[in-house]
Amino acid sequence: WTDDHVCKFYGYLIPRDGLILFCDAIDMVKKNIDTPVKVTFLGRESDVQGIDSRTYINIRSRRWEGIETSIVTLGSDHDAYTTYLVKKKLAKDEFLTVISPEQANTPLRIQELVEAGVPFIASDVGGIYELMKTDVLLFEPRKDKLAAKMSECLTSGFVVYTAKELAPISAEDNINAWLDFHQRTIEPSPQVQFTAPLVSICITHHDRPQLLKQALESIK
Repeated sequence: WTDDHVCKFYGYLIPRDGLILFCDAIDMVKKNIDTPVKVTFLGRESDVQGIDSRTYINIRSRRWEGIETSIVTLGSDHDAYTTYLVKKKLAKDEFLTVISPEQANTPLRIQELVEAGVPFIASDVGGIYELMKTDVLLFEPRKDKLAAKMSECLTSGFVVYTAKELAPISAEDNINAWLDFHQRTIEPSPQVQFTAPLVSICITHHDRPQLLKQALESIK
């Protein structure tokens, strides 16, 4: 690392993408790091708790003594944000990208950073873990866990993985797999005769994956 530790929050500037979680973690990180820290918020602006995200960040950053903050918004063009990070990497800038959604499916930006070799850590939610061969870059989406992971990376350093080392499947193989899948879906399937009645079980849930897993296991 250089004299400054640089952390870049990457995502929509909204609670769902972990903005509040990240700010809460920064409150804790400063206590663990003596050297200067620079924080960049990279993403499209929105509303947070009744105010615009830029104002929210400015209010939160007032308590971050010794931390220099900046906000980079590049409109709604998703590619522009990834390109920004890749250019920073190619310029030999040293930084840690933080992707901290509290809820997610399989974020495209994770795949892009893996392919580009941009250093990052990410919340262990949704299908993010399926996009990597190792869980060393993941953290539980809690402020103390994120603060600990950031402090570890910023003080001790971290491994920057290549796409080949990190991705469970190459981008080319991924595209071919999807093309093969869609080809198979349009091919006629053989008729299957069922001798037993079909039973459908509907289970409703909301953001409780562990309880849903238990419910599914209970009906096997």
